[in-house]
Amino acid sequence: MKLNQLQYFVAVCECHSVTHAAEQLYISQPSISSAIRALEDELGVKLFHRSYHSLIPTMEGEFFYHEAKGLLDHAAQIADNMEQRRRRSQNVQLGVPPMIGSLLYPELVPPFSDKHPDVSIEVSSAGSLTNAEAVREERLDMTLMLLGTYSAGFHQVAIRRSEIVLAVPKTHPLASQQWIEPHMLRMQKMASLPEDTVLFATLDKICKRHHMDTQVQYKSRDVSSIKDYVMRKNSAALLLRDVVQQDNDLVALPFRDPLPAEIGLVWKKRCYMNAGAEMFIRHVRKFPKEIAV
Repeated sequence: MKLNQLQYFVAVCECHSVTHAAEQLYISQPSISSAIRALEDELGVKLFHRSYHSLIPTMEGEFFYHEAKGLLDHAAQIADNMEQRRRRSQNVQLGVPPMIGSLLYPELVPPFSDKHPDVSIEVSSAGSLTNAEAVREERLDMTLMLLGTYSAGFHQVAIRRSEIVLAVPKTHPLASQQWIEPHMLRMQKMASLPEDTVLFATLDKICKRHHMDTQVQYKSRDVSSIKDYVMRKNSAALLLRDVVQQDNDLVALPFRDPLPAEIGLVWKKRCYMNAGAEMFIRHVRKFPKEIAV
C-alpha cells in the first residue's frame, strides 16, 4: 500500500469518477484504475459499487476512505513539520556584543543575509563573556567577541585587529598625554560596559594588579550612552580605539604597554553546526581582513 494509491482512492471517492479524479490529479485514468484494483486485491474487499455514470464506495470502501483520509492528512502534517524543522535548522543563533556589533554588524551580517535570504540570524546582544558561556552550553551557535579570553574548547577566526585605549574628552586633564600608565587611572571617574564584558574584566584586572579601587560611576551596554556620559562628566572609559575614533570629541589614549585586541568569531569544538551556521562561518572566513586596523 502506497501513499499515492491512497491519494488516488480518496480522490475517486470525493469525485465519484475516475475521469474527474484523473483531471484533478493531472494523471492518466489507467493509473488510477490500476491503483484501485491493486488496493482491492491487497485488502481483499470491494471498494466501489461501479455503475456507468459513477463510482459509489461500498461499506468497506466508506470505512477505508476515512482511514485513508486520516493517513493522508497525517502525512501532510509530517511533511509540513519537517519543512518547518528544515527552515529552523538553517537559523543561526549569533552573539553580538553591542560595542563589537557597532563596528562589525553592518559590514558582516547584512551582506550574508542578502546572499542567503533563507537563513535567519537571531542575535543575542549580551556581553562577550555571557555570550561565550552560552556558546559553551550550546544555547548559541557562535559569538563575536574579543579573542584570547576564551580559547579552550573553541574554534575561532580573527576578523579585525584593534587596541584597548582610554577614551577621554578633549578637555580632560589626561587628554594631552601621548600615552598613559595604569597608575594614572587611580581615582579617575570611569564609565564602563557591564561586568559580563571583556573591557570591564580588563579594567578590573588593571585596578587589582595595581592595588587601585575601580572607580566605575556609570555602566551601560549602550556605547553611545557611555561616550555621552564621558563627555558630560569629563570622565573616562576603556573602549576599543575604533569606537573612540568614531567620535571627534573624544581622544583615544593608548597604554604605554599596549593592550592589543583582536575581534573574531568563536564557536564550540566538536559541536553540531547546522547548514546555516556553517555557511556563516565560511562567510566570516572570507571577510576582507584588509579593513583591520
